[in-house]
Amino acid sequence: MKFHYDLFIEILCRLPIQTLLRFRCLSKTCCSSIDSPDFINLHLNRSIKTSTNRSLIVDELKTEGSIFVVDLDLSDRCPVELHRPHKSFTDSVEERHVLVESINEEAQNLPQFWSHDEYNRNDKILVGFGYDSINNDYKVIKMIQYNSMYLSSNKNDKIRVTVYSLKGNSSTRIDDLNDYYIYLRGDSGVAVSGSLHWVVWSQEKRPDDLILAFDLGNEKFRELPKPQIMKGYSLRVAELGGSLAISCLRLGTFVEIWVMKEHGITESWTKLFRINYDKQHGISDLYRCDMKPLCFSETGDEVLLDDNYGVYSVLYDLEQKSAKRVTIFGSPERESKIPVKISASICVRSLVPVNFNSENAGSSSELQGKKRKGT
Repeated sequence: MKFHYDLFIEILCRLPIQTLLRFRCLSKTCCSSIDSPDFINLHLNRSIKTSTNRSLIVDELKTEGSIFVVDLDLSDRCPVELHRPHKSFTDSVEERHVLVESINEEAQNLPQFWSHDEYNRNDKILVGFGYDSINNDYKVIKMIQYNSMYLSSNKNDKIRVTVYSLKGNSSTRIDDLNDYYIYLRGDSGVAVSGSLHWVVWSQEKRPDDLILAFDLGNEKFRELPKPQIMKGYSLRVAELGGSLAISCLRLGTFVEIWVMKEHGITESWTKLFRINYDKQHGISDLYRCDMKPLCFSETGDEVLLDDNYGVYSVLYDLEQKSAKRVTIFGSPERESKIPVKISASICVRSLVPVNFNSENAGSSSELQGKKRKGT
């Protein structure tokens, strides 16, 4: 029988990550094919296009909280524990575990690239992780805003920014940010189109939600335009279908989901839908919650949202224009295993390596956002 390599690759491309990792042991041909950069990118792009190989990463926001993963490709969506801290969760900067963005099945421990001595438990922190496709590098960013109650006058409210390069195994201080104020402490940056995104306030116009973007390639910050919305909204950034999205929350009233179809273009902001908090939808008790979109369904006609307050999530039907609460972990018996307060995000499992000792460290511009929030 004649071996058809293209057909072989097409078959491999349709297999889940766990199967591919096992198939690397079948033969040298299988191993070299699966490990090749072209196949890694081909498989990742297909996963993104078909909405497969997706996991929900859940971070417990409580003392001694753990990290769980839920395989969304399985009908039995039982949470599997990925990580359990070795010591108690505290509010101090050095002892907090923060779930940042990640991309694949591998893990790599990072050295501590910031000093403990300069921080206290009242300082405000933003973190982020993403892929720099220009320099073929993964980067971690940490931003610290010192609590002015404990500062001498020369520090003011500047945000200190440090960037760690996995490829170079080195950290760099870049210019401080003087015009912004961190109020969402511990928020993790959302990676879209080669940039990380957070919601911050203007120093001069508090409270005024702004979208701050950090370009992973040139390591520069810039503000992104908001859609033309009324004042008084609380914003939260997210990634939805490869685009930057925001949830515009009016506490106790409703939440609107907007998508920026062309990154950086004001006119491309499009309102996707609005959910009113009422008893008809059975979500009237979500008035406290800071909801954000997580992902589209495989058919693209539903959107899963994270209520950030419990084991329940919200599923919005774009065609029927209706919302309902859903249980994402399967049976009610399993709900007790997940804490009341959680943080959840979507990850696309891939073969992209994080070890830069190898030459196939990834080359696709798709890597930086399609994930995400992994280990």
